[in-house]
Amino acid sequence: MNKAVRDNAVDWLKWIAIITMIIDHLRYLPASPPWVVYIGRIAFPTFAILCGWNSMKNSKHQIRFAVRVTILAISLQILQILIQDPRLSQLNPIITLAAGLWFLVLLLHIKPNALSALIISISAATLICVDKYIAYGISGIGIIVIGALATKLDTTNKYQVSIMYITLVLMATHINNTTNLAINTITCLAAVFSVMLLIKTTTRPCPLPNSKWLYLAFPASLIPAAIASMIRNSY
Repeated sequence: MNKAVRDNAVDWLKWIAIITMIIDHLRYLPASPPWVVYIGRIAFPTFAILCGWNSMKNSKHQIRFAVRVTILAISLQILQILIQDPRLSQLNPIITLAAGLWFLVLLLHIKPNALSALIISISAATLICVDKYIAYGISGIGIIVIGALATKLDTTNKYQVSIMYITLVLMATHINNTTNLAINTITCLAAVFSVMLLIKTTTRPCPLPNSKWLYLAFPASLIPAAIASMIRNSY
């Protein structure tokens, strides 16, 4: 796939992920409509696929990208604590993205030997142990890995494509930890659509003005939670 096609798809997915994330966080406002939760299920799988894809695409800067996302995750966690909303008590999803990116760094940069196999095994076991404490769990990290593997996908090989999509759907179904069919369906479709878009899209949307603005969208999306907290504390 040529660079132009990849960049077009990335721009589309950035817009989709940012808009649905902001809509999702409207659920913190009093009397928010239930449909915001359904639309919000699109955000995480889209961000996860994007993170994995970008990490592999810019392999020379994988560590720098992981550091940036980690700093963002820690900053957002501090902001969540300051907002004091009980609905924000769980670790924020960006920590899951950061964990997935560091796992990719470990997989791709460590030398293949007995010691590295042990380190990767310990890392994987640690992620499994903390599964219930991080947003979207280990399946969320798995979606990031699939986003990375999609860059190496042979689209002419039907077996590779089928296995990837089946694995992706299973992980996307698991991340919500719910039996709600609508929520699981939306999440699965978002994950599958993200990969399909990265592989095939050639139409370019209005590009983001600067990648740094993307980082500002995350703290801005917590404004509804902050407003809800102020309203609650005023009574």
